[in-house]
Amino acid sequence: MLILAQAVILQAAMGTKNNRPGSQTGSRKAAGGRRLGSSETGSRRPPAGYQASRKPRVSGQAIERRERTRSTAALFALFVVFAVAIVVRLYYIQVYAAPDLASIAQAQRQSEKPQRISARRGSILDRNGIVLATTIDTVSVYANTLQMKNPEATAFYVAEIIGGEPEEWLQRFLEAPKDASNVLLVRYADLDIVDIFNEQQEFLEKLEFRVARMSAKMNPNAGTVWVVETALSCINFDYEFTRVYPYGAIGAQIIGTVNDKGEAICGIELQYDRILAGQDGEITVELGRDGTPLPNGQRNEVPKFDGEDIIISIDIGLQEFVESELKRYGELGNTNHGSVTIVDGATGEIYAAASLPLYDRQSVTTEEIELGAMSLRGIVYPYEPGSTMKAVAATAALEAGVVSVDDIFYVPATLEIDEFTIKDWYTRNDQNMDLRHILANSSNIGMTLVGRELGRQELFDYYYLAGFYQPTHIDYVGLSGVGEPTYLTNETYPNGEYISVADRPTYWSDIHAANLTFGQGLHVTALQMASFYGALANGGVLYEPHFLISRPQCPDQPEYRSHRIMEVSTAETMTDLLESVMTDGTGVPAAVPGYRIAGKTGTAERAEGGSYSGDVTQSMVGYFADSDCDLVVMVVMDDAGLVGNAVAPKPLFASLMDYIANRYWIEPDSPQSERN
Repeated sequence: MLILAQAVILQAAMGTKNNRPGSQTGSRKAAGGRRLGSSETGSRRPPAGYQASRKPRVSGQAIERRERTRSTAALFALFVVFAVAIVVRLYYIQVYAAPDLASIAQAQRQSEKPQRISARRGSILDRNGIVLATTIDTVSVYANTLQMKNPEATAFYVAEIIGGEPEEWLQRFLEAPKDASNVLLVRYADLDIVDIFNEQQEFLEKLEFRVARMSAKMNPNAGTVWVVETALSCINFDYEFTRVYPYGAIGAQIIGTVNDKGEAICGIELQYDRILAGQDGEITVELGRDGTPLPNGQRNEVPKFDGEDIIISIDIGLQEFVESELKRYGELGNTNHGSVTIVDGATGEIYAAASLPLYDRQSVTTEEIELGAMSLRGIVYPYEPGSTMKAVAATAALEAGVVSVDDIFYVPATLEIDEFTIKDWYTRNDQNMDLRHILANSSNIGMTLVGRELGRQELFDYYYLAGFYQPTHIDYVGLSGVGEPTYLTNETYPNGEYISVADRPTYWSDIHAANLTFGQGLHVTALQMASFYGALANGGVLYEPHFLISRPQCPDQPEYRSHRIMEVSTAETMTDLLESVMTDGTGVPAAVPGYRIAGKTGTAERAEGGSYSGDVTQSMVGYFADSDCDLVVMVVMDDAGLVGNAVAPKPLFASLMDYIANRYWIEPDSPQSERN
């Protein structure tokens, strides 16, 4: 560039010199051809009369030199400006804008949007390794109407392969909008359908060729004859993962489900979504001018990471029986609200759980969702437990040493507290009762007297120690996204848990303190109650309830909390007392012949709008008293009617306990002949 500018300046200078007017050589010549120079003129003096004040004449040569200098300076200035502009532009392009320009160039060569590489979702297995949820390869089949040469022929063969009427398929093809030309034929189909379409397409192509060749031989002037015009050449396939549940609706409330996009909605699927889902990858390829990938072009790939498998605690065989029996006894008892929760008291593992109404993933209705079908009521629904809480109050009194099984209480027929009158569930006279009698006959008044011996603060402290007034931290999320109720307040109690101001013992009224001993005036979940009875079954240790028991592909395994809430002797004493409930008290209709069972019944009025409505929640909880099996069965039903001579929760409890005894080979306490 610099050399070119110098050449231009030199050429301009030479042109100015050679084109001076009146001269060919650059100096004047005298007549006769002599050059007039300084050597010949010498030192010429001014003629006479010369005016000294007259300005000297400027020669034409000087003017020309000045003009040439100005032209050269202007041209040089122009060059300098031009050179500076080029340098500035080069700096801007190569330094300042280089990263952005490189990104734009790269984007022009790459695909506009990275292609996602879907990670395979991990499987969910039950405690025996049976697959409950898994991911399989499937294909969705589409027909592109813009590529369709003969819609009638395409409709005919689609109907042959997939089913349906050709006329219906043809109508769908013709009515497809042009901005949505792909018509879905079948979604999440087995991969075999691809081979069926390809084989049919290959057959049609061969058939067309043969017919065309035969037609050409018979009538060479007729041209090509198309029979079906490759009727299936417009068929496209989209390969994708699909979530399947081999046991269908069984366990759906626990396992949960995913939507059409593969996103978890509820249950274990949502609770452990980060483990199951894995991490998608992506790929970006370099494109040619026509938009097709370059064979050796640049390729950027972020690898995918498939999800992990998990093993959960439920036994799908037991779960299936629980759901069928719960539905049957719900219909017999004419109730739409009920739940069953089965927990291993020795570990906190949940073997089965279900609640009414049940639901099917393929046909769930809005009404079922509004009734809570996609959540487990036994985990997310708090209720007033009623008399099943008496075992907790009795345990607290025994553990504190303020009562013993031999203590006799004078229990009046009624008990006046403030302006309220406490009665038992059956009419009786004043009588003396020990703790066994109080529990077996579920006396509200008797348990109120036991609570007075213990004291308010001590009662509250033990309730808290036993897992009430606080969350269970269960690893479960219902449809609403909230796993279980939390107790909101502005004040904390031990361990930083939140306790309602109204639940603090200093704020209890006398009637409230009495009600708490027999399960009115506080809310619990069926899972909390089952966990406490699990501590009775295992000798006094309360385990954190949970579903997840193993992550086979992870070195870190889940760990759960536990703490002792009673001495072994107290647990054994309570088990003995609760056996009397099943043999001589309110639990007789729930007994299983031949087996020793420790259990407790419960009935509680439901509060609505700040007062009790008269509607009741009935429950039954228990475990095998003389077995290494520490499974606890908890049944809760709202407004259940009679089934035989007992309310629905009791015969349902008996049916479940009998099934567990046979499924897990629990030895009976009496021979088979006595059981029958």
